[in-house]
Amino acid sequence: MEAAASNHLETDGAVLDADLQVRAAGGSDDIQDALPAIAKALAKSPATHRSAAVVRLDLDGSNGRWLAQPLRVEGQATGWVLARADGAGQQMSEVALSQVVMAAALHQLEQRAASRARAETIDALIWDVLQADEPARASAIDRAVESRIDLTGPMRLFLCELGVASAGAGNRLAPVREQVAQAVADTVGLGRVRATALRGLSVAVLRDEEPLDDAERWADRLAQRLAPRSSDRVVMVGGSSRCADARGLAIAYREAQIALDVARQLGRSGSIVYDSAGVVGMLLSSRHEAGMQRFLDLNLGDLLREDEKERDLLLGTLRAFFDANCSHEAAARRLGVHRKTIGYRLRRIAELTRLDLSTHNDRLVADLSLYVYRLLSVER
Repeated sequence: MEAAASNHLETDGAVLDADLQVRAAGGSDDIQDALPAIAKALAKSPATHRSAAVVRLDLDGSNGRWLAQPLRVEGQATGWVLARADGAGQQMSEVALSQVVMAAALHQLEQRAASRARAETIDALIWDVLQADEPARASAIDRAVESRIDLTGPMRLFLCELGVASAGAGNRLAPVREQVAQAVADTVGLGRVRATALRGLSVAVLRDEEPLDDAERWADRLAQRLAPRSSDRVVMVGGSSRCADARGLAIAYREAQIALDVARQLGRSGSIVYDSAGVVGMLLSSRHEAGMQRFLDLNLGDLLREDEKERDLLLGTLRAFFDANCSHEAAARRLGVHRKTIGYRLRRIAELTRLDLSTHNDRLVADLSLYVYRLLSVER
Protein backbone atom coordinates (compact mmCIF):
# COMPACT_ATOMS: atom_id res chain seq x y z
CA MET A 1 0.00 0.00 0.00
CA GLU A 2 2.77 2.48 0.91
CA ALA A 3 4.57 1.88 -2.40
CA ALA A 4 1.38 2.84 -4.23
CA ALA A 5 0.98 5.87 -1.96
CA SER A 6 4.53 7.01 -2.69
CA ASN A 7 3.87 6.74 -6.41
CA HIS A 8 0.67 8.74 -6.01
CA LEU A 9 2.47 11.43 -4.02
CA GLU A 10 5.54 11.29 -6.29
CA THR A 11 7.81 11.49 -3.24
CA ASP A 12 8.97 9.55 -0.18
CA GLY A 13 6.20 8.53 2.20
CA ALA A 14 5.55 6.47 5.31
CA VAL A 15 2.83 5.46 7.77
CA LEU A 16 3.46 5.53 11.52
CA ASP A 17 1.24 3.95 14.15
CA ALA A 18 -0.04 5.72 17.27
CA ASP A 19 3.21 4.88 19.07
CA LEU A 20 5.22 6.45 16.20
CA GLN A 21 6.51 3.06 15.07
CA VAL A 22 6.94 2.62 11.31
CA ARG A 23 4.22 0.46 9.81
CA ALA A 24 5.20 0.98 6.16
CA ALA A 25 7.52 3.14 4.11
CA GLY A 26 8.21 3.67 0.41
CA GLY A 27 10.23 5.84 -1.95
CA SER A 28 13.98 6.44 -1.96
CA ASP A 29 16.53 4.36 -0.07
CA ASP A 30 17.43 7.12 2.39
CA ILE A 31 13.89 7.44 3.84
CA GLN A 32 14.88 5.13 6.72
CA ASP A 33 17.48 7.67 7.86
CA ALA A 34 14.86 10.40 8.23
CA LEU A 35 12.17 8.40 10.03
CA PRO A 36 13.74 8.46 13.55
CA ALA A 37 14.06 12.27 13.39
CA ILE A 38 10.45 12.55 12.17
CA ALA A 39 9.16 10.39 15.01
CA LYS A 40 11.12 12.48 17.53
CA ALA A 41 9.70 15.71 16.11
CA LEU A 42 6.13 14.40 16.14
CA ALA A 43 6.52 13.21 19.74
CA LYS A 44 7.40 16.77 20.71
CA SER A 45 4.65 18.37 18.62
CA PRO A 46 1.94 20.16 20.65
CA ALA A 47 -1.56 18.78 21.03
CA THR A 48 -2.88 21.38 18.63
CA HIS A 49 -0.71 19.90 15.89
CA ARG A 50 -2.12 16.47 16.53
CA SER A 51 -5.61 17.70 15.72
CA ALA A 52 -4.48 19.79 12.75
CA ALA A 53 -5.04 18.76 9.15
CA VAL A 54 -1.33 18.90 8.29
CA VAL A 55 1.82 19.39 10.38
CA ARG A 56 4.91 20.81 8.67
CA LEU A 57 8.25 19.54 9.92
CA ASP A 58 11.60 21.20 9.14
CA LEU A 59 14.26 18.71 10.18
CA ASP A 60 17.95 19.38 10.72
CA GLY A 61 20.66 18.32 8.29
CA SER A 62 19.85 16.28 5.24
CA ASN A 63 16.51 15.00 6.57
CA GLY A 64 14.72 17.89 4.86
CA ARG A 65 11.15 19.07 5.11
CA TRP A 66 8.14 16.81 5.64
CA LEU A 67 4.37 16.97 5.82
CA ALA A 68 2.57 14.85 8.41
CA GLN A 69 -1.19 14.38 8.65
CA PRO A 70 -2.90 12.60 11.57
CA LEU A 71 -4.61 9.33 10.66
CA ARG A 72 -7.96 8.86 12.42
CA VAL A 73 -10.29 5.87 12.25
CA GLU A 74 -13.73 5.98 13.86
CA GLY A 75 -12.70 9.09 15.77
CA GLN A 76 -9.61 7.43 17.21
CA ALA A 77 -6.07 8.63 16.44
CA THR A 78 -4.26 5.63 14.96
CA GLY A 79 -1.09 7.20 13.59
CA TRP A 80 0.39 9.54 10.98
CA VAL A 81 0.85 9.60 7.21
CA LEU A 82 4.12 11.25 6.10
CA ALA A 83 5.37 12.70 2.83
CA ARG A 84 8.63 14.44 1.94
CA ALA A 85 8.01 18.05 0.96
CA ASP A 86 11.31 19.03 -0.62
CA GLY A 87 13.15 18.06 -3.78
CA ALA A 88 10.93 16.15 -6.15
CA GLY A 89 8.06 16.48 -3.73
CA GLN A 90 7.86 20.27 -3.64
CA GLN A 91 4.90 20.29 -6.02
CA MET A 92 2.93 17.87 -3.86
CA SER A 93 -0.28 19.39 -2.54
CA GLU A 94 -1.90 18.83 0.80
CA VAL A 95 -4.90 17.53 -1.12
CA ALA A 96 -2.84 14.60 -2.41
CA LEU A 97 -1.66 13.83 1.10
CA SER A 98 -5.28 13.93 2.34
CA GLN A 99 -6.24 11.41 -0.36
CA VAL A 100 -3.57 9.03 0.87
CA VAL A 101 -4.77 9.54 4.46
CA MET A 102 -8.30 8.69 3.36
CA ALA A 103 -7.10 5.55 1.58
CA ALA A 104 -5.11 4.49 4.66
CA ALA A 105 -8.13 5.10 6.90
CA LEU A 106 -10.37 3.01 4.63
CA HIS A 107 -7.77 0.24 4.64
CA GLN A 108 -7.72 0.23 8.45
CA LEU A 109 -11.53 0.26 8.55
CA GLU A 110 -11.57 -2.83 6.33
CA GLN A 111 -9.06 -4.53 8.62
CA ARG A 112 -11.17 -3.65 11.67
CA ALA A 113 -14.33 -4.94 9.99
CA ALA A 114 -12.60 -8.23 9.17
CA SER A 115 -11.28 -8.51 12.73
CA ARG A 116 -14.74 -7.83 14.16
CA ALA A 117 -16.33 -10.40 11.89
CA ARG A 118 -13.78 -12.98 13.02
CA ALA A 119 -14.30 -11.97 16.65
CA GLU A 120 -18.07 -12.43 16.30
CA THR A 121 -17.48 -15.87 14.80
CA ILE A 122 -15.15 -16.77 17.68
CA ASP A 123 -17.72 -15.44 20.16
CA ALA A 124 -20.42 -17.71 18.74
CA LEU A 125 -18.07 -20.72 18.71
CA ILE A 126 -16.98 -20.29 22.32
CA TRP A 127 -20.53 -19.82 23.64
CA ASP A 128 -21.63 -22.94 21.72
CA VAL A 129 -18.75 -24.88 23.27
CA LEU A 130 -19.91 -23.73 26.72
CA GLN A 131 -23.71 -23.77 26.42
CA ALA A 132 -24.95 -25.87 23.51
CA ASP A 133 -26.33 -29.39 23.74
CA GLU A 134 -23.95 -32.29 23.21
CA PRO A 135 -24.11 -32.64 19.39
CA ALA A 136 -23.83 -28.88 18.83
CA ARG A 137 -21.01 -28.66 21.39
CA ALA A 138 -19.03 -31.39 19.65
CA SER A 139 -19.43 -29.58 16.32
CA ALA A 140 -18.39 -26.27 17.90
CA ILE A 141 -15.27 -27.87 19.36
CA ASP A 142 -14.31 -29.18 15.91
CA ARG A 143 -14.84 -25.75 14.34
CA ALA A 144 -12.86 -24.09 17.15
CA VAL A 145 -9.93 -26.39 16.39
CA GLU A 146 -10.21 -25.48 12.70
CA SER A 147 -10.09 -21.81 13.76
CA ARG A 148 -6.87 -22.54 15.67
CA ILE A 149 -8.39 -21.95 19.11
CA ASP A 150 -6.36 -23.96 21.60
CA LEU A 151 -8.71 -26.10 23.69
CA THR A 152 -6.13 -28.73 24.63
CA GLY A 153 -4.60 -29.38 28.01
CA PRO A 154 -5.68 -27.96 31.39
CA MET A 155 -7.38 -24.57 31.50
CA ARG A 156 -9.80 -22.46 33.50
CA LEU A 157 -12.93 -20.60 32.44
CA PHE A 158 -13.72 -17.15 33.80
CA LEU A 159 -17.11 -15.51 33.35
CA CYS A 160 -17.30 -11.71 33.74
CA GLU A 161 -20.62 -9.99 34.26
CA LEU A 162 -21.77 -6.41 34.78
CA GLY A 163 -24.67 -5.89 37.16
CA VAL A 164 -26.61 -2.64 37.51
CA ALA A 165 -25.52 -0.65 40.56
CA SER A 166 -27.37 2.62 39.95
CA ALA A 167 -30.66 3.74 38.45
CA GLY A 168 -30.50 4.46 34.74
CA ALA A 169 -27.33 2.45 34.15
CA GLY A 170 -29.18 0.08 31.87
CA ASN A 171 -29.70 2.90 29.35
CA ARG A 172 -26.00 3.00 28.53
CA LEU A 173 -25.30 -0.61 27.57
CA ALA A 174 -23.67 -0.02 24.18
CA PRO A 175 -20.81 2.29 25.22
CA VAL A 176 -20.20 0.28 28.39
CA ARG A 177 -19.91 -2.89 26.32
CA GLU A 178 -17.19 -1.28 24.18
CA GLN A 179 -15.34 -0.24 27.33
CA VAL A 180 -15.60 -3.76 28.73
CA ALA A 181 -14.26 -5.23 25.50
CA GLN A 182 -11.25 -2.92 25.64
CA ALA A 183 -10.66 -3.63 29.32
CA VAL A 184 -10.70 -7.38 28.71
CA ALA A 185 -8.30 -6.94 25.79
CA ASP A 186 -5.96 -4.99 28.07
CA THR A 187 -6.21 -7.45 30.94
CA VAL A 188 -5.85 -10.72 29.09
CA GLY A 189 -2.38 -9.65 28.07
CA LEU A 190 -1.34 -10.29 31.66
CA GLY A 191 -1.37 -14.06 31.08
CA ARG A 192 -1.83 -16.66 28.36
CA VAL A 193 -5.44 -16.54 27.26
CA ARG A 194 -6.84 -19.14 24.87
CA ALA A 195 -9.92 -17.16 23.79
CA THR A 196 -12.39 -14.48 24.84
CA ALA A 197 -16.04 -14.26 23.87
CA LEU A 198 -18.56 -11.46 24.45
CA ARG A 199 -22.33 -11.75 24.65
CA GLY A 200 -24.24 -8.67 25.75
CA LEU A 201 -22.47 -7.57 28.92
CA SER A 202 -21.09 -11.02 29.70
CA VAL A 203 -17.56 -12.07 28.81
CA ALA A 204 -16.11 -15.58 28.80
CA VAL A 205 -12.33 -15.90 29.09
CA LEU A 206 -10.52 -19.20 28.58
CA ARG A 207 -7.08 -19.11 30.19
CA ASP A 208 -4.29 -21.54 30.96
CA GLU A 209 -4.76 -23.48 34.19
CA GLU A 210 -2.65 -22.34 37.11
CA PRO A 211 -2.56 -22.85 40.90
CA LEU A 212 -5.61 -21.63 42.82
CA ASP A 213 -3.83 -18.67 44.44
CA ASP A 214 -2.67 -17.38 41.06
CA ALA A 215 -6.11 -17.93 39.52
CA GLU A 216 -7.75 -15.97 42.34
CA ARG A 217 -5.28 -13.10 41.98
CA TRP A 218 -5.86 -12.96 38.23
CA ALA A 219 -9.66 -12.98 38.62
CA ASP A 220 -9.44 -10.18 41.18
CA ARG A 221 -7.15 -8.20 38.88
CA LEU A 222 -9.61 -8.63 36.02
CA ALA A 223 -12.50 -7.37 38.18
CA GLN A 224 -10.43 -4.37 39.28
CA ARG A 225 -9.44 -3.57 35.70
CA LEU A 226 -13.05 -3.68 34.54
CA ALA A 227 -14.59 -1.80 37.46
CA PRO A 228 -13.09 1.69 36.92
CA ARG A 229 -14.42 1.73 33.37
CA SER A 230 -18.00 1.23 34.57
CA SER A 231 -18.40 3.06 37.85
CA ASP A 232 -22.20 2.81 37.73
CA ARG A 233 -22.06 -0.99 37.54
CA VAL A 234 -20.92 -3.86 39.69
CA VAL A 235 -18.31 -6.07 38.02
CA MET A 236 -18.37 -9.75 38.96
CA VAL A 237 -15.94 -12.46 37.89
CA GLY A 238 -16.48 -16.16 38.50
CA GLY A 239 -13.81 -18.74 37.74
CA SER A 240 -14.05 -22.50 37.29
CA SER A 241 -11.80 -25.16 38.72
CA ARG A 242 -9.23 -26.95 36.58
CA CYS A 243 -10.68 -28.18 33.29
CA ALA A 244 -8.69 -31.04 31.72
CA ASP A 245 -9.83 -30.60 28.11
CA ALA A 246 -12.57 -29.29 25.82
CA ARG A 247 -14.98 -32.03 26.85
CA GLY A 248 -14.97 -30.68 30.38
CA LEU A 249 -15.87 -27.10 29.45
CA ALA A 250 -19.58 -27.69 30.05
CA ILE A 251 -18.71 -28.54 33.65
CA ALA A 252 -16.36 -25.55 33.85
CA TYR A 253 -19.21 -23.32 32.64
CA ARG A 254 -21.49 -24.58 35.41
CA GLU A 255 -18.76 -24.05 37.99
CA ALA A 256 -18.08 -20.51 36.79
CA GLN A 257 -21.81 -19.74 36.99
CA ILE A 258 -21.90 -21.00 40.56
CA ALA A 259 -18.91 -18.81 41.39
CA LEU A 260 -20.76 -15.86 39.86
CA ASP A 261 -23.73 -16.61 42.12
CA VAL A 262 -21.41 -16.24 45.10
CA ALA A 263 -19.99 -13.00 43.71
CA ARG A 264 -23.51 -11.59 43.34
CA GLN A 265 -24.09 -12.03 47.07
CA LEU A 266 -21.23 -9.62 47.79
CA GLY A 267 -23.20 -6.67 46.45
CA ARG A 268 -20.02 -5.07 45.11
CA SER A 269 -17.40 -5.66 42.46
CA GLY A 270 -15.36 -8.76 43.17
CA SER A 271 -14.31 -12.22 42.06
CA ILE A 272 -14.73 -15.81 43.21
CA VAL A 273 -13.06 -19.00 41.97
CA TYR A 274 -15.06 -22.21 42.30
CA ASP A 275 -12.32 -24.24 44.01
CA SER A 276 -12.53 -22.20 47.20
CA ALA A 277 -16.20 -21.19 47.25
CA GLY A 278 -18.21 -23.67 45.21
CA VAL A 279 -20.16 -25.23 48.08
CA VAL A 280 -20.79 -21.82 49.63
CA GLY A 281 -22.29 -20.76 46.33
CA MET A 282 -24.62 -23.73 46.31
CA LEU A 283 -25.82 -22.96 49.82
CA LEU A 284 -26.35 -19.30 49.01
CA SER A 285 -28.30 -20.19 45.88
CA SER A 286 -30.61 -22.36 47.97
CA ARG A 287 -31.99 -19.58 50.19
CA HIS A 288 -35.14 -19.12 48.12
CA GLU A 289 -37.18 -21.47 45.99
CA ALA A 290 -36.37 -19.55 42.80
CA GLY A 291 -32.68 -19.83 43.58
CA MET A 292 -33.01 -23.50 44.45
CA GLN A 293 -34.82 -24.23 41.19
CA ARG A 294 -32.09 -22.44 39.25
CA PHE A 295 -29.53 -24.44 41.18
CA LEU A 296 -31.29 -27.69 40.27
CA ASP A 297 -31.59 -26.73 36.61
CA LEU A 298 -27.89 -25.93 36.58
CA ASN A 299 -26.78 -29.23 38.08
CA LEU A 300 -29.49 -31.86 37.44
CA GLY A 301 -31.40 -30.29 34.56
CA ASP A 302 -31.15 -33.08 31.94
CA LEU A 303 -31.59 -35.82 34.53
CA LEU A 304 -34.78 -34.21 35.86
CA ARG A 305 -36.15 -34.04 32.33
CA GLU A 306 -36.01 -37.82 31.91
CA ASP A 307 -39.33 -39.66 32.11
CA GLU A 308 -40.57 -40.13 35.68
CA LYS A 309 -39.65 -43.80 36.02
CA GLU A 310 -36.09 -43.34 34.74
CA ARG A 311 -35.62 -40.14 36.73
CA ASP A 312 -36.70 -41.71 40.02
CA LEU A 313 -34.58 -44.81 39.36
CA LEU A 314 -31.43 -42.77 38.77
CA LEU A 315 -32.06 -40.39 41.68
CA GLY A 316 -32.68 -43.35 43.98
CA THR A 317 -29.46 -44.99 42.83
CA LEU A 318 -27.52 -41.77 43.44
CA ARG A 319 -29.01 -41.44 46.94
CA ALA A 320 -28.13 -45.05 47.76
CA PHE A 321 -24.61 -44.51 46.45
CA PHE A 322 -24.05 -41.55 48.78
CA ASP A 323 -25.72 -43.28 51.74
CA ALA A 324 -23.30 -46.18 51.20
CA ASN A 325 -20.29 -43.81 51.44
CA CYS A 326 -19.81 -43.97 47.66
CA SER A 327 -19.29 -47.74 47.67
CA HIS A 328 -20.57 -49.57 44.59
CA GLU A 329 -20.79 -52.86 46.47
CA ALA A 330 -22.71 -51.43 49.43
CA ALA A 331 -25.08 -49.49 47.16
CA ALA A 332 -25.75 -52.65 45.15
CA ARG A 333 -26.64 -54.54 48.34
CA ARG A 334 -28.97 -51.74 49.45
CA LEU A 335 -30.83 -51.81 46.13
CA GLY A 336 -30.63 -55.55 45.56
CA VAL A 337 -28.91 -55.25 42.19
CA HIS A 338 -25.58 -56.27 40.70
CA ARG A 339 -22.53 -54.06 41.29
CA LYS A 340 -22.20 -53.50 37.51
CA THR A 341 -25.75 -52.15 37.44
CA ILE A 342 -24.72 -49.45 39.92
CA GLY A 343 -21.74 -48.57 37.73
CA TYR A 344 -23.92 -48.35 34.63
CA ARG A 345 -26.49 -46.11 36.33
CA LEU A 346 -23.80 -43.81 37.74
CA ARG A 347 -22.27 -43.44 34.29
CA ARG A 348 -25.73 -42.55 32.95
CA ILE A 349 -26.13 -39.96 35.72
CA ALA A 350 -22.73 -38.50 34.86
CA GLU A 351 -23.72 -38.21 31.18
CA LEU A 352 -26.98 -36.39 32.01
CA THR A 353 -25.57 -34.05 34.67
CA ARG A 354 -22.01 -33.64 33.38
CA LEU A 355 -20.86 -34.23 36.95
CA ASP A 356 -17.70 -36.23 37.54
CA LEU A 357 -18.74 -38.45 40.45
CA SER A 358 -15.14 -39.57 40.97
CA THR A 359 -14.25 -36.10 42.30
CA HIS A 360 -15.01 -34.73 45.74
CA ASN A 361 -16.34 -31.36 44.53
CA ASP A 362 -18.83 -32.85 42.08
CA ARG A 363 -20.00 -35.39 44.65
CA LEU A 364 -20.77 -32.48 46.96
CA VAL A 365 -22.71 -30.79 44.15
CA ALA A 366 -24.72 -33.92 43.46
CA ASP A 367 -25.39 -34.68 47.14
CA LEU A 368 -26.64 -31.16 47.86
CA SER A 369 -28.71 -31.26 44.67
CA LEU A 370 -30.51 -34.35 45.94
CA TYR A 371 -31.40 -32.58 49.19
CA VAL A 372 -32.64 -29.50 47.32
CA TYR A 373 -34.70 -31.67 44.96
CA ARG A 374 -36.30 -33.50 47.87
CA LEU A 375 -37.04 -30.19 49.63
CA LEU A 376 -38.75 -28.71 46.59
CA SER A 377 -40.71 -31.94 45.98
CA VAL A 378 -42.05 -31.88 49.57
CA GLU A 379 -43.02 -28.18 49.32
CA ARG A 380 -45.04 -28.85 46.16
